[in-house]
Amino acid sequence: MRKFILSTLAAVISQLVLLAGPVTPEQAQKIAESYLNGSDLRSSTPVALTYTHRGSNELRSGNSSQLLSSPAYYYVFNRGTDEGFVIVSADDRTAAVLGYSETGHFDLAQAPAQVRYWMSQYDAEYQYLYTHPEANYIQPRQSRLASVLRQEGDIAPLLKGIRWDQGHPYNSMCPSDMGGRAVTGCVATAMAQILRSYQWPVRSVPGDYSYRDKGVTRSITFGQKDYDWSHMPENFDNDRKPTKEEADAIGLLLKEVGYAVDMNYSSSASGAWESDALVALKTRFHFKKQARLHFRSAHTVESWTKIILEELKAQRPVFYCGAGEEGGHAYVCDGYKASDNTFHFNWGWSGMANGYYRLNALEPAELGIGAGMGAYNMGQSVIVDLIPDRDNNPGEEPRPSAPNLYTRGYIFSNGETLSADVIVSQYSYKKMDIKSIATIYKKGTTDVIDSKEKTVSLLMLSSKRVDYLFGISQEKYPDGDYEIHYTWGDDAFPEQEAFAPTNDEPQIIYFSVKDGKIVDNSIAYDNTLLPMQAKLVAGQAFYAFGPSKIKVEVTNPNKKEYYGPIELYLTSANKGEQWYPREEKVRTTFVSIPAGQTLEVELDPIINLYEGTQVYPYVRFANLKETLEQEMVGYFKARLSGSNALRLSETPVTIVRPDSYKEVTLVAYNTQGSAFWYDIDPEAQTTPAFEIENRGEKPLLDRSSNSIVLGSLLVAVVGGRAQLVGISSNFVESGIGAKARVSYAPKFENTAYVRRATGRSGTVVLGAFRVNEQGQISASSHTIYNKINYGVSFYSKNPNQEIDVTMDDAMIAPNPADASTTICSEQGIQYIAVFSTDGTQVATINLHGEKSYTLDTSTLSAGSYIIGVTKGDNTLTTSVLVVRH
Repeated sequence: MRKFILSTLAAVISQLVLLAGPVTPEQAQKIAESYLNGSDLRSSTPVALTYTHRGSNELRSGNSSQLLSSPAYYYVFNRGTDEGFVIVSADDRTAAVLGYSETGHFDLAQAPAQVRYWMSQYDAEYQYLYTHPEANYIQPRQSRLASVLRQEGDIAPLLKGIRWDQGHPYNSMCPSDMGGRAVTGCVATAMAQILRSYQWPVRSVPGDYSYRDKGVTRSITFGQKDYDWSHMPENFDNDRKPTKEEADAIGLLLKEVGYAVDMNYSSSASGAWESDALVALKTRFHFKKQARLHFRSAHTVESWTKIILEELKAQRPVFYCGAGEEGGHAYVCDGYKASDNTFHFNWGWSGMANGYYRLNALEPAELGIGAGMGAYNMGQSVIVDLIPDRDNNPGEEPRPSAPNLYTRGYIFSNGETLSADVIVSQYSYKKMDIKSIATIYKKGTTDVIDSKEKTVSLLMLSSKRVDYLFGISQEKYPDGDYEIHYTWGDDAFPEQEAFAPTNDEPQIIYFSVKDGKIVDNSIAYDNTLLPMQAKLVAGQAFYAFGPSKIKVEVTNPNKKEYYGPIELYLTSANKGEQWYPREEKVRTTFVSIPAGQTLEVELDPIINLYEGTQVYPYVRFANLKETLEQEMVGYFKARLSGSNALRLSETPVTIVRPDSYKEVTLVAYNTQGSAFWYDIDPEAQTTPAFEIENRGEKPLLDRSSNSIVLGSLLVAVVGGRAQLVGISSNFVESGIGAKARVSYAPKFENTAYVRRATGRSGTVVLGAFRVNEQGQISASSHTIYNKINYGVSFYSKNPNQEIDVTMDDAMIAPNPADASTTICSEQGIQYIAVFSTDGTQVATINLHGEKSYTLDTSTLSAGSYIIGVTKGDNTLTTSVLVVRH
């Protein structure tokens, strides 16, 4: 039956490929039905198209100037609410299916950050296809991977029914902060799922251990009791509540795993490094020492695929890490489907979106120039050879991954001394003690002229500068050309090997000698140090208050690929051809430009300017520098700080209004002067009126529908620093209709902190907030464009009035506070919420009518905080808490 089903599916796909064009929803439906109906879990529930992912409506088809109408990139089909899904490509030049699962439901909007990042990486590759209709990738992809994937069979998910998460009960023994119990962290959950699949070890390696976590000492004694694997169920499906025994068993495992990797704990997100995971698995959880960390950047698509397949064939789940704009994530690759060369991933979110995905959506090596920045080209790592040491024979440690190095050369003493300077860095191990050797060869030969050795000690995420001084003499250096190479080893692995590269930085120095001296200006490298070049492609539209698609022609004049940041700036004045930016950039993205080539790059800024505004666009790259400066691998701060921005156009471009705004788009308008007097007496208050327009075709719903309100913050300048003194007592709660305007004049209660601002200046800030059922306020994801901040001057008709620290009948004392403060209310307290001045929720305390609560402020940074107290009658009162240490 399986063979027949697959043959039928192949026939369906073959018919679609012959069409050599976009895949229609009807054609995609046939593919989805073939996948799900061909699975071992048949169902009578129909397969339905639930989502179509579309690209930019700016994309052009080949040489035609006709704009495409939002071309489809892929379709999502779901069977029922929990019976499987299929993600089908909308372009027949790619793999037909990008991901699928025979269980669960796929909703991109609700998917974990890892999945959203993964899917977002497909967009650039599909964009390349739509702008290059001549491209054809099906045959090249099959041939390139044929040697790796030939005759491979299916590998069922090795984690089986294991579907763990980061919250309760997994975090039941994690530490707490002001926001509550810390989550386990994705590194710990991924590791723990692998340990659960092996039901190993019996217990951790015994010993006391401590580490520092954001100023807090975390201490633990490992190995005090065996792990209770029998009380660690694979999942808690159907909302089953864990028993105390289960919560204790799972909580102990996750606590020990988290402490073993020096987890940085937080109630919102906990983080750790994959290198710490590798060390912990070998030293604390009884895995063999041959386990090794691999980075995707050091591999081809074939070798990367082979590494993962070999692990899965050996029945070993793979600890997998990836990074995106939203941060890093860890998860598990645990299965393989031979029929379509997809890999099964467990994301560590209670099974959400677990399924089969391609390691590379379009095989980046086959995409041609400018592509290759797909789902897994950067920031990826895996731990392989992860074998339980059940026979108590851990084996030998493999050679560590190579540290990184880049170099510059300097001439001294009238050409008689050469200083070969390097930056050495590493981000894989707690500490590395390496022997670094600089060797001078006659150019193009293996004839060693001279060498020098230095010992370098490096902590993880550290770098050091090392200088090698070579004296040049006519006896030792006959006239000719020379080159300097660098190698490394350590006490355990003394054999010298090459360093790993650091982006496009040079690793080899070339120089020439004549008459016993270095020839002036003869120093060169294996990469040139020329600045990147760019110009604006004609006909680009810069849209007001929304996303734009701006094409820039970028040239890389150097000998190595540029993979790094490009920053976009918009200035009101012409700053000249080159300008050192000191203003806020509009957009930053990463681009890949091959050596010596020119490509079109598309930037997608959100422009917060009115239509009709004229600006000069500039871009800045992280250019290579003549001098040597310390910088970690993958970071470009030093290079950016030494680079000028390039003007893209000699004439200004005009911001235009798009034909429509499809989503809610809120824009504030200035309706009066930028400053006013603010009487702290509520009866005599005069406050500015904000005009707010929703340009979108969709309305901003009222508070009862989406919990979003518009309000204001009141800030005073005290001692040269801005301090939050109040939040508006009134809000825009009724929403704003599509293409409609509202007027809003905020009011503020006459609190002690407002009165203390008498005689000072300040600001009224407009913002969007989210309000929950208890009246607690937090920042909202809704953007208000052209956000207006009115200047204020505080005054009072009775400046000598007594200042207290009460909030209605609620009181905070002491205030300012150091280690703690007590909040009291005769009406009783239901909830207490603490927010920083930028709207970030710092803590939430659920009470049950208690009349007082002592708040621990020792862990809060010095500064101002909003305290929201929901009293026994469910009314909300707010004030400001000042923390001083």
